[in-house]
Amino acid sequence: MLNFLQRFSRRFIRKSTQISQTPLNKVSLVILILVDIFVLINVFSGLYSISAVPLSPYEIYPCYSDYQAFHESNSPRDDRQFLALQEALNPLPSSPEDFQTRRLGTVDSFCQDYLAQKKAVDTADNRQFLQNISDRENNISVKQNKINELQQQYDSTLLEKIAGQDPQNSITTSTAENTRRDLEQAKAEIDRWRKEIVDLKANFVTNPVSKTYLETLGNASIYQTLKTSYEKAEFWYPNIQFILQILFLVPLIGLTYAWHAQALNTNKSLQALLSWHLLLIFCVPLLVRVFEFLQFSNLVSAIVEVIITLVGGLWFIASYLLIFTIPLLGFGLIKFLQRFVFNPRVQAKKRIQKQRCIQCNARLHTPDPFCPHCGFNQYQECPHCHQLSYQYAPFCRACGTAFPPI
Repeated sequence: MLNFLQRFSRRFIRKSTQISQTPLNKVSLVILILVDIFVLINVFSGLYSISAVPLSPYEIYPCYSDYQAFHESNSPRDDRQFLALQEALNPLPSSPEDFQTRRLGTVDSFCQDYLAQKKAVDTADNRQFLQNISDRENNISVKQNKINELQQQYDSTLLEKIAGQDPQNSITTSTAENTRRDLEQAKAEIDRWRKEIVDLKANFVTNPVSKTYLETLGNASIYQTLKTSYEKAEFWYPNIQFILQILFLVPLIGLTYAWHAQALNTNKSLQALLSWHLLLIFCVPLLVRVFEFLQFSNLVSAIVEVIITLVGGLWFIASYLLIFTIPLLGFGLIKFLQRFVFNPRVQAKKRIQKQRCIQCNARLHTPDPFCPHCGFNQYQECPHCHQLSYQYAPFCRACGTAFPPI
């Protein structure tokens, strides 16, 4: 494994910084790095854009937040009903039609009907009810401030009277009796406005349009069905985003790999270098998203929860499974790359047929034992017949003896 990693590292650096075994000059290397950064930024931008294609759970069920706020509130029912109607008179930030424009998914039909009922609450009469309530609440606030001032005056005049101070020397312009009368009148006005607010709220809640809307919003069975559907959509939403991001990256990786292979076969060194860098750039976000999915995905978390349940709730056993599973996946990926992508025998087969260097893919004359470009020895001695045969070939070309695997 260590030899493979060393060989892989040397080859990686060579492929990334050389053209036809010649190191890139510093200016070209800087330009190449800037191109890499530009492409990487745009790849992540594309991933962000495609992740916004599916409708989010909130966009599929735009009525869920209203139901959740109404049914999970600890406030008295009358207060919840009034707040719900007050919210219904606020303009919606967007319509279901806006959600579905060139997007994946559809807005729930029940929520569309609900939003139509919510919009119907926005009538001139209801707005007038709300304005009248707001006016009286403002009057109460202003009058309460006035009461606080009168209370301070009353306390001052009362203390002066108890102390026997001459009224002409008082710091207030009113007597204690007059101030008390003004206080009682102000409190009476506040009581009257509060009663009017109660009546206005009752009319606001019980008018036919509001009543129909509140009956729909207060249905507990509908809320439970909606909650189940919303939580299901919330579970699958990040997984759908992950799949779309993978589908976005796979064609880029496939096309770039094909371009790189074609450039190697036709000995186009500059194209091979550029396609190699692009291939790496496209693989970086793929690896990032895969590791994020394995580490933070709710689907993986659900699988872990199932495992924990099966082992009797013992968390450390689930930790053991994760500790061994991820390295096994990494080992399997390395074996796959070593066998099918970076296997010297796979590449040597094509290069021997085209009379190219087994190591660097440069064109050779047939009898050349060493590559004049990289100095690689093209032949090895057969342990059976002691004749020279190609490096990395599975069998001896002289006697057909199978060579040991690499």
